[in-house]
Amino acid sequence: MHNIFRFGFKRFFTRSAINISLLFYFLLVFMSIVSCRWQLDSFSDKQGSLSFDIDPGKSIGIVSLEPVSYVFSGTGPDNDFFSMELNNPSTTIEGLNAGEWIVQVDGLDENRTVLLTGESILNIAPYVETQVNIVLHPLEGIGSVSLSLEWNAEQTVSPSAVVSFIDIDGTNTNQSFIISTPGLGTCTVTGLQTGNYYVTVQLFDSGDLVMGSAWTVRVLNGITIEITALFEDLNKVGERLEITEDTFSIVWDPDPQSGIPDSYRMYFRSRGDEPWSLLSEVVPDIEPTFTITQDNFSFGIYEFAVSAVAAGVESDLHTSMDDTASPGTGWFVDWHSL
Repeated sequence: MHNIFRFGFKRFFTRSAINISLLFYFLLVFMSIVSCRWQLDSFSDKQGSLSFDIDPGKSIGIVSLEPVSYVFSGTGPDNDFFSMELNNPSTTIEGLNAGEWIVQVDGLDENRTVLLTGESILNIAPYVETQVNIVLHPLEGIGSVSLSLEWNAEQTVSPSAVVSFIDIDGTNTNQSFIISTPGLGTCTVTGLQTGNYYVTVQLFDSGDLVMGSAWTVRVLNGITIEITALFEDLNKVGERLEITEDTFSIVWDPDPQSGIPDSYRMYFRSRGDEPWSLLSEVVPDIEPTFTITQDNFSFGIYEFAVSAVAAGVESDLHTSMDDTASPGTGWFVDWHSL
């Protein structure tokens, strides 16, 4: 800009004119320099800052999986760009060009997989700090759920287990557990769209439901959610003991802490009935036993129980379906003729 005036022109002017010309030249050069400085300074001054305040408690659908770090990024005027990863969900970024910005926050787990994400479009004003609050949502995509089910193997005869996933539209997805080890079932359901599911796990024994449980599970993109369920106090079906002889005997162990009682009482009931019927008073012995014949009752399906009586006080009933029965599945007899 200052190269417009050349000193070679001085032969066409008087000394006075040259001085005026030179003065005018330097004024223009000065004005040009001041003008450029003003443009640069004003461009630099038209900057602001951006303050992020991300509340993890506002993250939707996350219960047990919280981000361990956050990636803050944004694109603004003149291709201005920033990106940084912090453990804190709040930060302030200085020196951003004023104008429209697209900013994004990603919440990462310990493997740096994106759990949550959120985006906002905003205008950063010059000379001030602009506040932005972004609610993080689970990233859309595909995830999976790995389930592990445990129970006391001694309490089941022929176990099987099924898991059911019901999405918000009511679509049901069922899958069976693999039982390769007694008392342990595993199952992995893949290809699930991200979102909330109502998950039920049911344990069956010999085709009868013995226990179940349910959860609400959030499926996350690219993540395998792990669920472990421990089923206790099963509603046992018991082992069916088929008897075709005319008689059979029932044996039980005395309570080692109570010693030998004054007598035992033997009870029975039809399978599925609630009340117990007294069958007989049994004289105590080191190895107590009682033999059932058709004089006691006719063929049928029965459960049994025994109690101990000492000083006129009767103990609780110890039944053939108790967890301490042998076998631990509990048992009942199916007594019939050939």
